[in-house]
Amino acid sequence: MVVLINQFSASASEVLCGALMDHERATIIGTNLLVKAVLITRSLSDGSGIYFTVAIGSLRRVL
Repeated sequence: MVVLINQFSASASEVLCGALMDHERATIIGTNLLVKAVLITRSLSDGSGIYFTVAIGSLRRVL
């Protein structure tokens, strides 16, 4: 899989690109990205919830 990115790629697309690269599922083509911290909230069926964050970093292995 090949994913194209540019300077306007942000937020969820950065996280997706990072995950695809980390798991060697895609080649990312375009500019380097600065990945921001993302807080994700999910409500569970029993009324409770779960929160998790995605680490801050940068995608520098971009072709």
